Amino acid sequence: MDLFDKLRQQIFTNSPLPRLDSSDISALTDRHPGLPADYLQFLTEVGYGDLGEVQLHSGPSAAESIYSAIPESLKSVLVFGDDKQGYCFGFDKNDGFRVFEVSPTGEVTKDGEPDFSSLIQSYFD
Repeated sequence: MDLFDKLRQQIFTNSPLPRLDSSDISALTDRHPGLPADYLQFLTEVGYGDLGEVQLHSGPSAAESIYSAIPESLKSVLVFGDDKQGYCFGFDKNDGFRVFEVSPTGEVTKDGEPDFSSLIQSYFD
């Protein structure tokens, strides 16, 4: 059983999620070297989109593409998803691609899940 088998069975969608292929992953890693392997694996094996309580984007975006007034703490954050209630999730490039939650006002919460897999699994436990 691989890392995301249990999760794949728990995701309730009307149709299969779109998934990225190897050329998509290469493009992402060229743009953002250092993206976590578990995140990339999820995008290729499970997919992206509506996961129930969480929306996972097809790739990370710079925080300034989402937030209008960007504080210094967000300049190194790549947003990869949200909870459909205004909170986003992102990787901090300057902190080993650690996962952070970002409030609707752009405040970074440094506590929480340590990595992508833990974050996604926390929504399905």
